[in-house]
Amino acid sequence: MFGGHLIHSPLAWLLNAGFVVNGLLVAFAAALILRPRGAGRMARWQFRLFIGFGIGLTMAAFLHESPAWMLPFHALGATLAMGGGTMAIVLTGLLGARLGLPTWLARTFMALGAVGLALFLVAQVLAIDRTTLPHGIGALERGAAYPVMAAQILVGVSLLVESARLRRRPLQEGAPVFAITAQPAPAMQARAGIDLPGGHHDPSTPRGRRAREFGRERHLLDGK
Repeated sequence: MFGGHLIHSPLAWLLNAGFVVNGLLVAFAAALILRPRGAGRMARWQFRLFIGFGIGLTMAAFLHESPAWMLPFHALGATLAMGGGTMAIVLTGLLGARLGLPTWLARTFMALGAVGLALFLVAQVLAIDRTTLPHGIGALERGAAYPVMAAQILVGVSLLVESARLRRRPLQEGAPVFAITAQPAPAMQARAGIDLPGGHHDPSTPRGRRAREFGRERHLLDGK
């Protein structure tokens, strides 16, 4: 029993493992991608809150509601994960233009973070100075936590879609060529000064003259 509610979680180990993996991955991604130095106060807080989110999830996974000495640490971890995570999402939306996010994605982040933060604050107000937690407190906590998960899923799907779109985009002038072919394309042969039928360098081009001179030098060296 905790707070007047019966707690029965036969798969708690799986949930806690998910918390640890999620928290560590988010903290690692923040340290790897975000560069808050010199980017302003908002960017620095965004970085701190994402690191705090990772720490909070890990604390909540290892420090549970009971025994009693663990409860303050569990509450701190939950606050960092739900409160800090939702605020980090809001700041990500506000920094969307600087981060290169599409407008619709930045606005979605702000909406998700605002909803999650509001539900988290409501849950805290309802639980203040109460030995018995009110009914529905679990739903409020999930409403505060799920927007963070939704934002993570949205980021992953958006990256996959963008990656597929870039692979399908027609080759533009000046873009790198990734296709490997047995023979050079005609346009590339012409730019390189190569005759199309036999693949020989055209002696009228600078590249062709250099190739002819190189061939002569190699011939002289081989003759020696």
